[in-house]
Amino acid sequence: MAGKAKGVSKDVMIALRLPKELHERIVAAAGERSVSEELRRRLAASFEAGPDTDAATAELVGAVVEITGHLRQDFAPWHENRFAFDVLGAALDKVLGTYRPAGDPIPTFNPAGIGGLFYGDEPKVDDVARVMAGMAVDQIRKGRKP
Repeated sequence: MAGKAKGVSKDVMIALRLPKELHERIVAAAGERSVSEELRRRLAASFEAGPDTDAATAELVGAVVEITGHLRQDFAPWHENRFAFDVLGAALDKVLGTYRPAGDPIPTFNPAGIGGLFYGDEPKVDDVARVMAGMAVDQIRKGRKP
């Protein structure tokens, strides 16, 4: 009976047509990795946001990837160069501004969540941001994605 030997990958091979400019960007982004590995890594990452992620959050994640790719291509990786870091912060502030809801920042707790217990009755934006950033950085340092 025909088939692959034990231990051989059951990966599926596909053909993919890309614009030349996109291929060049992928090659540059891949660095030491193969183009196939870079494509697999990026495709897998596009699913990591999870099925419950809303469209606006997925767009924001995409914007972060787009901006950091341009920074790496035009200047340096954002985490290695102060100029690129500051550009990323300013660019993300502008992107977030396009999604900013109207009105004042009044906390509205998810009734199914524990925010009210955790943050109190009148949480301040900076206090909640500090806690959430701390939790995200903790997960990153532990090798898990936030």
